[in-house]
Amino acid sequence: MFDFANSSPIRRPHRVRMVLDNGIIRKSHWPVPMHQLGLVYPGTRAKTARAVLAEMTAVFDRLNVVHCIADGTLLGFVRQGSFINGDNDIDIRFDRKCLTDRLIAAFQQAGFALTHRHWTNGQPTNMSLHKDGIALDMLGIDILPEHCIYHMAKYPRCVLTYRVPFSGVTRRDFDGLTLSVPQHPERDLVACYGPDWRQPTAHWHHHFSHQALFQCTGRLRDLLSCAFNLEEGQRCLNGGDYRTQPWTVPELARVARAMASVRPVTAKTRPL
Repeated sequence: MFDFANSSPIRRPHRVRMVLDNGIIRKSHWPVPMHQLGLVYPGTRAKTARAVLAEMTAVFDRLNVVHCIADGTLLGFVRQGSFINGDNDIDIRFDRKCLTDRLIAAFQQAGFALTHRHWTNGQPTNMSLHKDGIALDMLGIDILPEHCIYHMAKYPRCVLTYRVPFSGVTRRDFDGLTLSVPQHPERDLVACYGPDWRQPTAHWHHHFSHQALFQCTGRLRDLLSCAFNLEEGQRCLNGGDYRTQPWTVPELARVARAMASVRPVTAKTRPL
């Protein structure tokens, strides 16, 4: 287990299991290369992005799909009522059982285009759409009694698994835009960003600063990359920038301890 709670200095405790599994099979479909899409940050075209969010909500509602805004989008709307400057897409969670060709066709009929789609071990995990230059990162969740779990592909044979509290969704109005949010959005944000989520961070390491990450599963070489990225993510949380600072001996020691704790895959720990 990668246990940041025993490290110092620490801004937010973070524990991540490292599970060795050489059998993960990932499949991705990218209809159009990202650099050809002409995407813009939602915060730079807030009016357009709000309209895209409203249209997305209408599609999900028509098909009775459980969904909610999530991650940076939820953080921005709860904290400041709009998009976070510098956030490059709109984050959505939805019931993974509904990730079917029928759902994609419904979005396409509404004017959305498929950016990419992912499968893990033969099962659909998430997809991304875009419309009017706005990207939507759509994460499929498995809904459990007290929390939900979702997976993100990383490296050739590695999956990052995230877990957040979940007790259903509700509607909240943000200056005339009614969106679906988690039943307890503040609890969700604490799980993702720590108890000081109201305070903007100077640095953020995408997948690995995220506090809901609880397991990395994959080949040994990919787990080693995850261990280094987790340490870099922790440096970001403590106000540093991993791109401009050299590695310290304590940081390298924590990476070594993370690799020493790697456990083999079991039926309980295998993603999906």
